[in-house]
Amino acid sequence: MPPQTLTARVDSLEHQMESLVSVPAQLAQIESQILRLGSETKGEFAAIRGEMKAEFTAMRGETASEFAAVRGELRQGDEQTRQELRADMTSMEERLRSEMRTLNDDTRRHTLVLHEEVIARLTLLQEAAASNSTPTRRRRANRHKT
Repeated sequence: MPPQTLTARVDSLEHQMESLVSVPAQLAQIESQILRLGSETKGEFAAIRGEMKAEFTAMRGETASEFAAVRGELRQGDEQTRQELRADMTSMEERLRSEMRTLNDDTRRHTLVLHEEVIARLTLLQEAAASNSTPTRRRRANRHKT
């Protein structure tokens, strides 16, 4: 490349400088856009945060009321179960008492029969002993007298 003249070099520099003159305005415009974007983003994030807070508050309230309803249903179910168990236990108690009375009556009858058998056997043994031992005792008593 041949060396440029001074005039050509100055013209080239002036041309380059003219294109750089618009750079500060362009930078200011970009800065303005960035600041506007920042404020819009901040506002949108604040709006989203507010919406989420409202939704979470509503969800918390719905959840609390649903849990309260479930607790109420559980209590009602528990009470119903308790009533059914009490009824079942009462019925079972009555059946057991009836069976115990029946078994007790059977045991008493059996005991009475055994008692009567023992009395009858004792009576037989006493009668047998009285009939067998009476003459023997008399004989023994007579022998000792003489």
